[in-house]
Amino acid sequence: LMELRFTKEERIHKREDISQLFQKGDSFVVFPFKVIHRLVPSEDEANSSLKFGFSVPKKNFKKAVDRNLLKRRMKEGYRLHRKPLKEAIKQEKNCLHCMLVYIGREEMDYATLEDKIILLLQRLQGIYAENNQ
Repeated sequence: LMELRFTKEERIHKREDISQLFQKGDSFVVFPFKVIHRLVPSEDEANSSLKFGFSVPKKNFKKAVDRNLLKRRMKEGYRLHRKPLKEAIKQEKNCLHCMLVYIGREEMDYATLEDKIILLLQRLQGIYAENNQ
């Protein structure tokens, strides 16, 4: 049960990591998300193999409550469905940094977001599972 928590170790929060991600990362779009991802050599095993960040641009959602609601929905969908991707990456000695940017202009309900998050996690798994064969 504890492994379902989305802990601080699993968040991407170093400014340097985030700017590296945006400069050097690859990206793809699963509407309403843009996914920016980058494989980083893991410094130590204690660290999470998967680091995620969530972003909702102020440009599209002026009110903080709206941005926070979307971020909560994104985090929840990720939290519940990250396991297969986590397992796939654990075999590697790398750490996957990902940023999920909400590019839609409309607010979407949780069920829709959850489906899209499952899709993008599968796509990431496809990208990084190919690398380890």
